[in-house]
Amino acid sequence: MDISPPQLPPLDRICTFSGDQSKREDLEAFKQTTGGPVDLLIDDGGHTMEQQQVSLGYLFPFITEGGYYAIEDLHTSFCENIIYSVNGKVSRTCPTGINNCLHTSYAIVHALKNGKVLNNEYISDSERQYLQNWVSEVVIFDRDDDKKHITSLIKKGKK
Repeated sequence: MDISPPQLPPLDRICTFSGDQSKREDLEAFKQTTGGPVDLLIDDGGHTMEQQQVSLGYLFPFITEGGYYAIEDLHTSFCENIIYSVNGKVSRTCPTGINNCLHTSYAIVHALKNGKVLNNEYISDSERQYLQNWVSEVVIFDRDDDKKHITSLIKKGKK
C-alpha cells in the first residue's frame, strides 16, 4: 500500500493498493482488498507520527495471533523533517509531526515494550485497549545505537 504505488505487472500473491495510511477508511479498504488476517505486516510507508500511529492502532488487530507487526524508520521520532533525496540531492522535505503530537511513535513503541499503552491523539481508546490486551512482546532494533536506523517488531499474543 502506498499513496502512489508503483505500476507493476500482475504477480502471484502481490497486489498494490493506493491509499493514505493516516486515513482509517483507506486502511479498511486495504484490509478488505487483501482479505487477511496476515502473519506479518511491515510498515515502511509514511514516516510521520500520524501515519505510523494510525496504522499501528488500526491494523494491529489484522495480525494473526503469534504474528508480527514491524515498524521501520522509527528514527523519524527524533527529527523534525524527513529529507527525501534523488541521486544525492535533496528533492523535498516533509515534517514528521514530532512537535504537534503528545507522543512520538518511538515513545509509543517503547511504552508497549514496557507493558504500557500511552494515550495519544492518533490511536483510539478501543485501539489502545486492544494493544494493551494483545501485544505480547516488543523488540526495538537500533542498528548502530545512534537513533538513525530504528525498527521495531511487535508480536501479537494474548496476555
